[in-house]
Amino acid sequence: MTADDARAQGEQDASAAVAEEERWRIAGAGMLTVHPVEAWVPRAHRRAYLDGAASVLGYRPLVLG
Repeated sequence: MTADDARAQGEQDASAAVAEEERWRIAGAGMLTVHPVEAWVPRAHRRAYLDGAASVLGYRPLVLG
């Protein structure tokens, strides 16, 4: 693999990651973007994880997943 091939693959991987983003609306704050949360937070725990992230940022979450 050449340097150009590696760069092209990295760009494809980055594009795929952006396509897989999940956005969660936070009351009064806009959006919290989570890059593929499903890869490391089990579905049953996602709400609690995102609520905690919003809390750390000082916002009251309103999850619209």
